[in-house]
Amino acid sequence: MSSTMVVLGLDIDSTVVTHAYPLMGEDIGAVPWLKMALEKYPALRIMVCTMRSGEPLELARVWLEERGIPVWALNAHPEQAEWTESPKPYAHYYVDDRAVGVPLRLDRCIDWERYGPMLMADLERDLGGH
Repeated sequence: MSSTMVVLGLDIDSTVVTHAYPLMGEDIGAVPWLKMALEKYPALRIMVCTMRSGEPLELARVWLEERGIPVWALNAHPEQAEWTESPKPYAHYYVDDRAVGVPLRLDRCIDWERYGPMLMADLERDLGGH
């Protein structure tokens, strides 16, 4: 994978916080893993990919940034229109509780104790040494 910008598409509800839409739910453990990934891979950019819009989307952005997770984009890849008209936001990785194979807790939220190491291993495999 290229050593230039790498985009991680990040869902919010049941992925970063418990589901409490339109409010922000309780932290479920994503922040330390996201911070570690951003520290280790400076080319990584966080693009929030969620069904949230308007004020609930802004709440998510502020929540992440208050915890030291910079948000590069919201629900759209800013450069994508240059090469496609597709509405699907392009990312190198997608982190979502609805993804097949993502380990979930009993409350159907991502189990970050199990998923965090999986994400870091994928990033290392693809970005290590860049």
